[in-house]
Amino acid sequence: MKAVHILPIGFLLLGLFACSSQAGTPMQLTQTASAAQIIPEDFWDELLVRSPLGVTGDPLPVQESSPIDGTYGRLADIPPQWWRCLRCAEYRPAGGLWRMQLDRGVVRILYELNNWHTVAAFRVEGDHLFLSNDLVCDEEGEYQWTKTDGSLKLSVINDPCNFELRGKNLSLGTWELCPADRLAEGAPLGCGDRQAFLPLDEHDLPVTVTVVPGNVRMFSTPPELMVKANTEDSPPPDGIDISFAPETQPYGVNRILWWGGNWIEAHSDLDATVMGVQFYGTSTIGWASVFFDGNEVWRGDVAAIWNHGGSYGGYIQISGFEPGEHVLRVELMDGDYRPLTVAIFGYGKTSVAE
Repeated sequence: MKAVHILPIGFLLLGLFACSSQAGTPMQLTQTASAAQIIPEDFWDELLVRSPLGVTGDPLPVQESSPIDGTYGRLADIPPQWWRCLRCAEYRPAGGLWRMQLDRGVVRILYELNNWHTVAAFRVEGDHLFLSNDLVCDEEGEYQWTKTDGSLKLSVINDPCNFELRGKNLSLGTWELCPADRLAEGAPLGCGDRQAFLPLDEHDLPVTVTVVPGNVRMFSTPPELMVKANTEDSPPPDGIDISFAPETQPYGVNRILWWGGNWIEAHSDLDATVMGVQFYGTSTIGWASVFFDGNEVWRGDVAAIWNHGGSYGGYIQISGFEPGEHVLRVELMDGDYRPLTVAIFGYGKTSVAE
């Protein structure tokens, strides 16, 4: 049986971003059988106790219930926001899971990917919905609503809020009514808490897998050959071919995997005995599966490997194989609606963890 290793966190404190290649003694990465689990989400519960404020700064009075009261989930089937942004426009439409609650005159909205949220007031007059006192903007918005079998559809009549982005967002797709038990089987996407997965069972791996925290491109001894995941502007060298789902997104040297395009792979025919893949992005990056010659050899939460200064990720290194033709493939875990940033594939004869 081949081993799976992870470098200790103490390694990071020795100056990873100062271009250091120092490493502690690798320790065994204990992994258990794969299974799904649910990560408890306290953020939504905290949002539920918040209320919009009136012009005086006091909370608005509780209103009567309306025909559209309820909690709704939605999957926006467009590319998600995979970058960290401190000045992005509020309500910017982005792919991923959204949740909205309409409750006695209060609307609460959460973007599950990065916990963007807002609270506003609403009132219903016939089939018209009016939004006001939003934490994001002062303008009132007017919508026409229709509700069919629990599905809520909002159509913008007039909403200047934040350069009309609120209207574009809320009318982007259908909001599906969540059951009382948001985690019940068959609940619409966006209703339940974020799903995670247990790591891969390490037994009988055909290769040795080492998890290297940080960005190996900044090491004093990086991989001998580094190939950009995004080959649109920088074709790979001879002996390597990079392919990916056409729906993946280019972002600098990176390819962004998301549920609409969830895989990338590197075919190689080199005199290399070590190879790997670098994940590097913001805290929104999700769970990855790494395959070597068709065998899944690693699975994990990429953001949990390492973080520094708002950047997250690590390098999954594979060794213990003979030089020749090999395929290294990465997939975003099915059921994870966060983006996954793949930066480079690395090749050489020396382990960056040695």
